[in-house]
Amino acid sequence: MTGAVIRRYRQEELQQLIRLAGASREGSSPFGDTRDHSGLLAYVVTDDSFEIFVAEVGGRQAGFGVLRKNGEPGAAGGSGMIYDVFVAPAARGSGVGTALLKYMMEESAKSGYRTVRLMVNADNAAAIALYRKLGFQIRRLEMAYESGHTEL
Repeated sequence: MTGAVIRRYRQEELQQLIRLAGASREGSSPFGDTRDHSGLLAYVVTDDSFEIFVAEVGGRQAGFGVLRKNGEPGAAGGSGMIYDVFVAPAARGSGVGTALLKYMMEESAKSGYRTVRLMVNADNAAAIALYRKLGFQIRRLEMAYESGHTEL
């Protein structure tokens, strides 16, 4: 384990989290794009259905996760949704991502949600292996077509 301390986001940290999100995606593209997360994070911090949890190691931000609570706890379709997890490049492989995921799963359960969902790209084998290790199962497969694709 990392010795990571997980806590709730503080309002004055928004710019730091935006930078961390950018650094954690540099050189990778988990969603098949190069999204700018500043708009998403600015929205998330104003919507009460979202919570942001920050992982610190040695007093420094090492990552953060975004959790959304969908619907009413215990109601049909109500679930926790792990929206995204960002881990600083220097903290990868240290267990920070696992600690954040487990924490968000526990927070969902404490809030009365029996199901926790997330989405992942089909080609992200490392993330899929981690999610399966934590007990996640594939429930839905989504496919997309991008215009301009010429191989038929």
